[in-house]
Amino acid sequence: MYRRLPAIKTMLMLMLLCNLRCTVHAADALAFSQSVATAPVTFQGGLHRPVKIVTIYPDQQASSYWRRNLVSMTARLEELNIRYKWTHFSSQAHQTRLQEQQLAKALQLKPDFLVINIDSSRIRKLLGRVLYRGTPKIIVPNQTIPNTQWQDYPPLLYTGFDHEEGSRMLATHLFDTYGNDARYAIICGTNGQVSQLRTQGFHQIAIDRQAPPPLVEFFTDQTPDKIYRAASDIVNSYNQVDFIFCTTTDIALNTSRALKDLGRKDAIAINGWGGGEKELEALQQGDLAATVMRMNDDSGVSIAEAVKFVLEDRQQQIPRLFCGTMKLLSAANLCQIEDLRKQAFRYSEAQ
Repeated sequence: MYRRLPAIKTMLMLMLLCNLRCTVHAADALAFSQSVATAPVTFQGGLHRPVKIVTIYPDQQASSYWRRNLVSMTARLEELNIRYKWTHFSSQAHQTRLQEQQLAKALQLKPDFLVINIDSSRIRKLLGRVLYRGTPKIIVPNQTIPNTQWQDYPPLLYTGFDHEEGSRMLATHLFDTYGNDARYAIICGTNGQVSQLRTQGFHQIAIDRQAPPPLVEFFTDQTPDKIYRAASDIVNSYNQVDFIFCTTTDIALNTSRALKDLGRKDAIAINGWGGGEKELEALQQGDLAATVMRMNDDSGVSIAEAVKFVLEDRQQQIPRLFCGTMKLLSAANLCQIEDLRKQAFRYSEAQ
């Protein structure tokens, strides 16, 4: 069953998370960002064996983010002339037990670099022991807020797109469009860090606008049937709903399907989150009111560049955090889609 949360409780969760931001020397951070944004400078050093890289991603979902991340990472490594041996473990977002097993198998491979999603609290706990041990070097994708419990033994790099800021951008657009007194609901994925951050960013704007609390909020484990039932419950339980705030691509697409089946497609607005190919298609077809589009491939490129910096003995020049750019897309600026697609998918679209 999906879980239905009291609206007031979700509003009170706003201040529970701490916005710790790690900093490095400004010149080093700028140099790293420039290395991501510009043409590759090939690695000139020698390697006695290929670099061993393991990735553990919840990439079995409608969003193309994880697939594009892998494509851009490997394409950039090849352009950098870095020999590598890559092993990938795949899962669905809610399969935390499987992800734990994959972490154990990954460590048995003794990689040089482990790139792993940390949405699960259990994974974060297990990974803390790995960080304390000091090997392999850990890169955390899809996360831009450092874990406060890892301050003494931090990962090599956090890389991704600011979940809170993306939701703030969407919330601002939605309240500008439908008014600060709009009636709305929220559908989340797993009860993990990403859902917390994305809903927190939305609630920040809602509070600033003195908007009412959500009619209802659901966690759905990112599974299509639970998302569909949550959307149906919203439609059947409330006479007036201006919009449903969706925190992931899968939620947006399955909510859209439910609204169409219930004949409410044109009555209730929904948003995407991430701006992958399926979202862009839905936006152009009028199924989504807006989305926030990540410059997707920059995150994968940042992983490859971090590997290069380590091999060149420049680890101290890697910022603790790399945060990519996002753009708001709605019906008002659909003409920008093609230009933004070229920028966002500069590696993954060509593969």
